Amino acid sequence: MTSYSPQSKGRKSQQAPRTKSYDPIDVAVGQRLKSRRTAIGMSQGQLAKYLDVTFQQVQKYERGENRIAASTLYRAGRALSVRVAHFFEGWDEPDVEPQGRILNHFFYLQASTLMQIENEQVRAAILALVQVLAAQKNHER
Repeated sequence: MTSYSPQSKGRKSQQAPRTKSYDPIDVAVGQRLKSRRTAIGMSQGQLAKYLDVTFQQVQKYERGENRIAASTLYRAGRALSVRVAHFFEGWDEPDVEPQGRILNHFFYLQASTLMQIENEQVRAAILALVQVLAAQKNHER
């Protein structure tokens, strides 16, 4: 905020910039939104059109800068074919935070790489292979 005083003679006073801190739940919801959007190969612009907002607004949602209204979150769930609860998984307990940015980034990279394969049958086969390998690993424990 700027202020005017007779001593400043029209000059704007210098104030220390505010550090931004975003609510960790908003950040987590935004990360889940981005992860799901990229996993299904949807662009920010496509999601923005569905939500009737700008793609810049979608960017802010994904970074947790802006809180997502309940009605918008509902529409996002519909656009991304998930229940609204999907965006809050990992927040069931008050002291439990979802896994960190590294894991989210890993999933983002895997999903975006997989979506570069244009043949849907090949993508499905790769997913089936990963599921079989994961099941085998779980049985070995």
